Amino acid sequence: MPLLFRQELMRHAQYLPLEQILFFAGDLPKSVCQTKVLSTTVNPATVIINAQKLSAKATMNNPTMIINQIVIRGKQVLGFPIRHNKRTSERLRNELLILDFQELRLVNEMNIKGKKRSNIDETILLRSYELR
Repeated sequence: MPLLFRQELMRHAQYLPLEQILFFAGDLPKSVCQTKVLSTTVNPATVIINAQKLSAKATMNNPTMIINQIVIRGKQVLGFPIRHNKRTSERLRNELLILDFQELRLVNEMNIKGKKRSNIDETILLRSYELR
């Protein structure tokens, strides 16, 4: 991200409320802790749809959806809401760009098996993170 663009986003960023829960589909990139930039969503349905798409692309033999749940624990986490003008009726308007934080810590990792009556056949790997 260009430095000038990041500075402008930081000017308009807001501190995120404590205990806010955010979601991210797939593996977290290793560069997140270095760049301190992460695109997340507040809507869990969006994350499930994105995780299904990612798991379908990854492997056919072992379909595992990875869903990351991020809880805000620090007062200094800055975020910028991403608003899509033409897509206000869709679920995409709930996206949030996290611009600055101190640390991202993995707290818990849990495997969830899909029930036969549900529309999710894959195994879900739920990772819980704390963001300070």
